[in-house]
Amino acid sequence: MNGPSVFGPGGSIHDDPKKAEKANPISYINESSAKRTPPFLIMHGDADTLVLPNQTKFLHEALVKYGVDSTYYLVKVAGHGGPHWVQPEITNIIIDFLNKHLKGKK
Repeated sequence: MNGPSVFGPGGSIHDDPKKAEKANPISYINESSAKRTPPFLIMHGDADTLVLPNQTKFLHEALVKYGVDSTYYLVKVAGHGGPHWVQPEITNIIIDFLNKHLKGKK
């Protein structure tokens, strides 16, 4: 994420590389952490201008590299929220994922 929530108004990842690394979830994925990492469902809109879609693709690839069960969807025409995220197709993907990983588990 490159914006005011992490770096302040007008801020950039280039202004503070250490802060950028701490804000990057990929920094925390390794062999040890992967063993206790739950499955991931990553969905990203291809029209997102706040967080670029390639960022979640990098996260997905890092998770898979360390053996974490990760599922990735790039949602066409969806931004960083909005009506595209409440469509039946999206809801069904989420329900299927939760059923697969949680149903029958205590």
